[in-house]
Amino acid sequence: MERILTNRDLYRFVANLIEENEASVRTLARYLAALRTLLWRHRALPTLGPGTFAGVLADAFVTDPLALQRLAGGPRASGFEDVDRTIARQLDDLSDMEDAGILEDELRAFGLEAPSGNRWYNFEPSTYLECGISGAFGGWQEGDDTSRILVPEEIALIGADGRESVVDPHEVAEVAMPLGPITWADVLRFVECGQTYE
Repeated sequence: MERILTNRDLYRFVANLIEENEASVRTLARYLAALRTLLWRHRALPTLGPGTFAGVLADAFVTDPLALQRLAGGPRASGFEDVDRTIARQLDDLSDMEDAGILEDELRAFGLEAPSGNRWYNFEPSTYLECGISGAFGGWQEGDDTSRILVPEEIALIGADGRESVVDPHEVAEVAMPLGPITWADVLRFVECGQTYE
């Protein structure tokens, strides 16, 4: 696996992972169940190295989900429970939407509401991953071979002082930033963005 030192490295890794798994028939529910299993194996660690986190994302395409009761013992790092609870809720939402026929909506990419009231925009592993990484870590750059684009007009930007200004999106293009250890709060932001980031 390539070394992942920046958010840009992580984004490119995920973009390549999506491309490599383009023909995968794995549903998002199956992917998330495998992701949950893999994260349980790291539950006692306070942080994950970027390479470890990337490896978990990749392995979720090929790992069979386990009954988590087999993994239930042992210590859990602070923040892990929030991640696990969120993925469990997402799995419940996907199951409920499937049962109710909601996932058959051809316009689902514009957003759907689960019976629980939770809003969803991403329903395949590829969009969940890309939006999760982009929303939680950034790293996307114009010209990347993904469906993400800069908006064609000026955008509103709220500065650190709370003031709003209108800018060209090219002026605020992101630069690669060093990526340190990934905390459970970072993983939680990733799974939340995977569901709701556009």
